[in-house]
Amino acid sequence: MTSMSQMQMHYFEEEDRFLLRMNTITEEEYRFWLTRRFIQIFYPLLNTALYSDPEIKRQVDPVNKDAILSFQQQNAKNQVEYGSTFSTTPKTYPLGEMPLLISKASIKSNADNGYDLRLSTADDRGLYFSLDQNLLHILTTLILDSLPIADWQLVLKEDNDMHLPERSTLLN
Repeated sequence: MTSMSQMQMHYFEEEDRFLLRMNTITEEEYRFWLTRRFIQIFYPLLNTALYSDPEIKRQVDPVNKDAILSFQQQNAKNQVEYGSTFSTTPKTYPLGEMPLLISKASIKSNADNGYDLRLSTADDRGLYFSLDQNLLHILTTLILDSLPIADWQLVLKEDNDMHLPERSTLLN
């Protein structure tokens, strides 16, 4: 399982997709293409994971759930060093330097009160990595903050009544 240290999204207009770059604490870099279709099905999965947090699940009132989620998201954002440059130090590319076109994702809760996320291609090349609650918020925020650049005018579904299973959920 891989642990992330940095994430970056960049929109390529000519490709009409985002390049998601992820650095690990062991100086590996992973590169993934994220399409409009993929983000539209991936976001609800991330949102479900966010709302599966025990502190949020204890709340009955949806307004309170949203307020706690907003507070957690702001705390996660406050821990991000937005001014720092994405590291380009010498590193390895375990999946190659060319980005993989991601078409599947799965997420499940883990024993460390975090999440195990898998991003993969149609032929199952990809990566498993661990996210704590803060990194999950940061990834979700990174996606949401990047979308206006693409001007895709997506309507992302937020099904807060879904429950994150203890086992993997696969999106194809």
